[in-house]
Formats: sequence, structure tokens, C-alpha cells
Amino acid sequence: MTINRMAIFPPQLHITVFDNNSRQGVPRIATKLTLFARRKGNYTIPMVTNSAGEVHLSAEYVRQSIKDDWELFPMDYESALEECSPDVEIRICTPEDVQRTIEAMRMFRSASTISDELIRGFESSANEQYIPVVASFNVEESNKVAIGISSRVQSAANRNNERAKGSK
Repeated sequence: MTINRMAIFPPQLHITVFDNNSRQGVPRIATKLTLFARRKGNYTIPMVTNSAGEVHLSAEYVRQSIKDDWELFPMDYESALEECSPDVEIRICTPEDVQRTIEAMRMFRSASTISDELIRGFESSANEQYIPVVASFNVEESNKVAIGISSRVQSAANRNNERAKGSK
């Protein structure tokens, strides 16, 4: 697979996670941004939505995260931010992924810039209440992305309603 180079990562990337039913922002959702590298491993940046269901990710923070990965795992990473694809992916974490991420962040906390606030955000995340999704977008086309998620409770109720209609 050929990866196009990113011309420039936006100074600020604005991500909104909203409930598909209420259309309101969803706080405390653990997410991961994946940057696709030209060489060696892709970069994954963990994030948690704020009280408005938003994440504001600066290019500075992304560069620091890449630098941390280089220093912690020099054999696994090689591409600079500008060498990554402008096509990125945002993943709403599964509850299992949230737990694995918490363990990894704790393990590497002392050797990186992972904050206690980020770890606490993952620990108190509301992901178990929502169905995980993946969204892809191009950071050169827009520095704003909105991702709709569905409640597990609402989805279960919809399935039960469909079953009830089908049995009539």
C-alpha cells in the first residue's frame, strides 16, 4: 500500500463525539487517533472527550506523542508526522481496548508524557455504554470531524422492538 505524505497536520484538530439519538456531545468517551506511517509502525494517540464530547488535539501534542514512541520503541517507529498519510482514523474504543490501554499507559507512564489526567479519563470512560465505531477522514481537507455513536441500551431496545414487530 502506498501512503501519500501529509503536507501539514492542522495546528488544532477538533473532534466531536455525539450520541446518534440525542445529537448531543458525549463526555468521557475513550478514543484513539491512528496516523498511518510510510515506514514501520503506525502511531496511535489515545484521547478522551471532555464534558462537551470534544477533543482538541494540537499538532504539538501529536509531535510529542510521536517523539515518545520513537524514544520508547526505536525499532518500531521511523516516520515523522509529515511522512504520515493525511488519511487518519479515529476509533471509539471497546471496553476491552480501554482496559488494555490503561495497562499500557501505566506501564510506560514514567518514560513518556502520558498524563495522570489521561489515565484517569480512560479509567472513568463511558465506553461500555456505547457501540464502538471507526471513522476515517483526511486532516488536510478539514480540521473538524464529528463522529456519531449509538447507545448499547438504545440499540438493544430497537432490536427488541424489531423482534416484537416480526412476531406479529
